[in-house]
Amino acid sequence: MQQIICTSIACLALVSPMFAADAVHPPWVRVTQKAGWTARDSQGELVFKNRLWLFGGWMNSFEAPPRDVWSSADGKIWTRVTEKAPWIHSDLSMSLTFKNRMWFMGGWYNGRLPGHSASNQVWSSTDGKAWTQDTRSAGWTPRLAAALVEFKGRMWILG
Repeated sequence: MQQIICTSIACLALVSPMFAADAVHPPWVRVTQKAGWTARDSQGELVFKNRLWLFGGWMNSFEAPPRDVWSSADGKIWTRVTEKAPWIHSDLSMSLTFKNRMWFMGGWYNGRLPGHSASNQVWSSTDGKAWTQDTRSAGWTPRLAAALVEFKGRMWILG
């Protein structure tokens, strides 16, 4: 049975239960009451190597965004892969699986705190623990919350 997994936080709710639904008959079923990671929104999410991945995000406007990385094979049991990834712009960043790597780029840092900024950095990882800064300053202006897609063998940022 093919299932759709949805994090309720992807809908901007500050809670952390996980839900799943069959792709043909979509009644949603809660698969865990608490996923293990702290409630957040605006995080990166993707599927890589048959696992769900969640990283970064936003908790409130008056503290630095989280830099943790979490992974799950079933949406029920989550493992923290790293507590402090090297990237700092994790709020409203863009994420994608592309050419056997997880990609993480752009984003916002520090909410409304002094030193807040947007990013055009590009990071990638094959395991969620070790991250490589592939580009310190990409050819596009710093941005957040844009669409990041793969099309004809290339990554595209839209917006």
